[in-house]
Amino acid sequence: MKTKVIVSIAENQIDDIADFIEADNPEASNRYVANALKAFHDLPDIRKPARASETLPGDIRQLHVPGFGGYTLRLLYRGEYIALVAAFRPGLTEGMRNRDTLPGLAEFGRDYPEG
Repeated sequence: MKTKVIVSIAENQIDDIADFIEADNPEASNRYVANALKAFHDLPDIRKPARASETLPGDIRQLHVPGFGGYTLRLLYRGEYIALVAAFRPGLTEGMRNRDTLPGLAEFGRDYPEG
């Protein structure tokens, strides 16, 4: 079984998205956080979501947050780890998402150098 980790940058992105949603709908904000974390933690080791981007390494995958169209998580599959490295809301270009995935990848590499 792979170890699942959430880097702090991704935690902050999830919190920022929750704050964005909360401005219009506090209940939806709580659901977003719960659905995002559940989707990540319940993901079976053998199910790899689709590749996040052709311009990023193939071990970076994208998972949609159930119930929140266009909201996505970026996952890194490396060694014995599945790491949640970024979270995004709709309206961002692929280039923006790719750029904003890089800090989470760097954090994972720093905290899990054997990964």
